[in-house]
Amino acid sequence: MTELHEGKYLYAAVKVGDRGQIVIPKEARKHFDIKAGDTLVVVGDLKKGIAITTIEIMEKFEKHHSKGEALENGKYHYGKVKCGESYQIVIPKQAREHFGIKAGDKLLVLGDIKKGIAIQKASIMKNLALKILSVIGGTLLKNRSEPERDA
Repeated sequence: MTELHEGKYLYAAVKVGDRGQIVIPKEARKHFDIKAGDTLVVVGDLKKGIAITTIEIMEKFEKHHSKGEALENGKYHYGKVKCGESYQIVIPKQAREHFGIKAGDKLLVLGDIKKGIAIQKASIMKNLALKILSVIGGTLLKNRSEPERDA
């Protein structure tokens, strides 16, 4: 677990199972008091990723929106998920389709103590690293076993 900013965390990279399941990292479960059997809610923003929040927060929201509804500018409400005994959740099918998530994909689990847990495909971090490197003029090593060459 890495604290990115006050109250904002990168918990772990997790792997997606055959049925779209992920395991919520222990530190995230502790921070958000998530227990086996809890019902959580999955929402998504096509530009930012998937987020998980508590049922209490979403019950207020659901009074005004229905499951699967496009909210605005690529934002969706995917509905509730149940946290299993091994702390797995199944990412709703529509969310997996929208974000191109397949079994075996690695996902990053991020958290904001005030807002909840967010899930993002790990490949987004590679794209971010490439952007940062292009700004600072760096390059990625393709193969660490290749000998270094003088410029």
